[in-house]
Amino acid sequence: MCPRWPMVVMVLLCLWSAHGCGSPTNREAFIADQEGTVTPHGPINLDSVADTEEGVTYQTRDGRNWHVRIETRSDGRRSYGEPQSAPP
Repeated sequence: MCPRWPMVVMVLLCLWSAHGCGSPTNREAFIADQEGTVTPHGPINLDSVADTEEGVTYQTRDGRNWHVRIETRSDGRRSYGEPQSAPP
């Protein structure tokens, strides 16, 4: 067996996987963590979640826009700040 075979398999698995080999984006992590969350302004419209340099923006059912800062800790877990009102 070729000594490079395990590397070839790993590369193929990374290409095949939906998220590749990297960690999920802030948007992907936020959606996974907040799916089903109901804020005081109503449920989060998951289709509206967008990455920003500092975290994500999203819209709630009432039409208001929000920004949340996201920090990645040394252990790889994400820490979410308090939602702040954001311009449309």
